[in-house]
Amino acid sequence: MIWEIGSVLKHTLLPPLALGWVLLLVWLLMRRRPRTARWLLGLVLLFGYLAATPWLSNTLMDRFVIDRRPPAATAPQAIVVLGGGRGLAFDAQGRVAEAFPIGGTMDRLFTGARLQRQTKLPVLVTGGKNDGYDPAEGEMMRDVLLRDFNVPVRWVEVASRNTVENASMSAPLLRAAGVKTIFLVTNDFHVRRARALFEAQGFAVVPVPALVPLAPDGRPVVEAPSPFSWRELVPNTAALGRTFLACNEIAGMLYARMNMP
Repeated sequence: MIWEIGSVLKHTLLPPLALGWVLLLVWLLMRRRPRTARWLLGLVLLFGYLAATPWLSNTLMDRFVIDRRPPAATAPQAIVVLGGGRGLAFDAQGRVAEAFPIGGTMDRLFTGARLQRQTKLPVLVTGGKNDGYDPAEGEMMRDVLLRDFNVPVRWVEVASRNTVENASMSAPLLRAAGVKTIFLVTNDFHVRRARALFEAQGFAVVPVPALVPLAPDGRPVVEAPSPFSWRELVPNTAALGRTFLACNEIAGMLYARMNMP
């Protein structure tokens, strides 16, 4: 129940829907405080435009979200692939016919599979079932890795509901195997928060953002940032989605700090 409430609040209080609440306030103030209402409307329009530009989404990502710290120097002993969402297909009787990766999960699985083939390290997948339906996300990820990539999975964590629990519930499985350093596979916008949580559990971490080039030892190849272009001021829906992800990660990092051991 708490997870469902948090999910609803996240989508209603963060951009772009948050701008709708300000527009409602503008409408309420229009008669009694027209000058204030006009200023608020101008700010909403300005931020709405900026939120949909690659310039703002990239700035938020670079300044507050993307992890710039150097990775652990020690050699990883395992690969941890975090879940990013799963979808369910139901049959005519309302039973689950198939579970499949959605969101960033397939990107993470693809990268985890490449990494495992290069390094031959054991893999842990983690993700529960927030909606209560079987299979859990971790089980779905294991099945996809084995069926579609021919990559075996050693550990499957199936009880976690968020990144905080991904780390806390995966930690005992890794510690029992003597693992101290891990490759951590997730999307670039999620690396900073996920890395901090696994480090709080005592692991040294080599982050591997999904879909980045990999060096022969499995470590990601660092790419130079792209130079500024006027096209970054042209709004698009992809940039609006990245702005939401950046705001979501900033809020998630605040929550993670309150729940670190």
